[in-house]
Amino acid sequence: MALFGKKKNSTSPPETAPKKPSPARVVRKQLDDLFEHGTSYTMSEMGLELEALFKEYPAQVLNQLVKRLNTEDSDEERWVAWAFIHLGKAYEGPVKKLTSVLKSKKKPFKSRMLAMTLLQQLGADVDFSHVQLTQDTESAAHVTMELLDDKIEEWLVRIAHAEFADQVIDIIFDLDDTLATMGDTETIPTGIITRLSELSAPEAVSLLQAIAFVSRSNRLAKKAERALERLQSKVLRAIPPCVTALDGPQFYRAYATDPIAGEPETLIFSWRTEGKNLMAFVFLLDVLPSNDVTVSDFFATRSVSIKEFKVDFLKKGMQKGVTFHDMQFISGQRLLKKALQGNKTYRKALPKLYRRYAHLIERWILMGSH
Repeated sequence: MALFGKKKNSTSPPETAPKKPSPARVVRKQLDDLFEHGTSYTMSEMGLELEALFKEYPAQVLNQLVKRLNTEDSDEERWVAWAFIHLGKAYEGPVKKLTSVLKSKKKPFKSRMLAMTLLQQLGADVDFSHVQLTQDTESAAHVTMELLDDKIEEWLVRIAHAEFADQVIDIIFDLDDTLATMGDTETIPTGIITRLSELSAPEAVSLLQAIAFVSRSNRLAKKAERALERLQSKVLRAIPPCVTALDGPQFYRAYATDPIAGEPETLIFSWRTEGKNLMAFVFLLDVLPSNDVTVSDFFATRSVSIKEFKVDFLKKGMQKGVTFHDMQFISGQRLLKKALQGNKTYRKALPKLYRRYAHLIERWILMGSH
């Protein structure tokens, strides 16, 4: 009984709710579970789990994946690469995140190299030519070569299955773009050529020959030529026509359209590639009131049969009121040189795709003679 007033009810301290884990911790744990227990999932099930987590915590998932780019665990590295590729095919965020990693000089060298490789595999619209990854130590170069192993394997598979010259050009442009991000170094190009020389398999020899014919790097092309000379003492293997066709390809014909006021003039150079196929470089030229001309656009066709080229390209153009005339190579060469001078005079930038093919245009047209 209470001596004074009413008896107070005894109360226990209020229970505190368990602290909710942070989103970063939730994501880290779930990614760990996915990686460690991946064998219990099918790839499609793992993809669905990853996407669900990404939709709920997009920033945290990308931050965690970026941290793991620098892992020393090769299995985890492959898993992280798969995760970025899987998400990058469906969402823009992973591509933007990888691009920021690639361009950040504060990120570890290995992370930036892997980011570059993943962006290339995703076909991201990134200008790699302005990205410089410099290696100051042999260990960095060693890491780079390890990361390039998958790219070398990819190039070998692609050239083994290539049927047309334009496919070979795309492979070497990809290789050139990859090397362009690594700064002015001898170690990596030499390492790639050495790897291919040691393999000396048919596709490796084909890739060396394609580098010698198509690479925009004269230094890399010379290394490939010397490697091929050393391989001459070994059993020679047939190099596919889609590669040999690029060794100063056989000129077929040049065409030009009649200048029409207010309309660009079209200039075409075509070459024989594999078999009876052709590929062409097409220049659109702006005719100025002063009668000067400038290059306003450029594209390269894929390899097609002569019939397809004439029917689908030339005749369809004529149906639209455009008339193509045969032109001697030297006349087309002079017209192109005049247009390029016009770009310099009027300070007009050359098209982006022209700059990509500039070394082949130089070799096959500007310095050519037919």
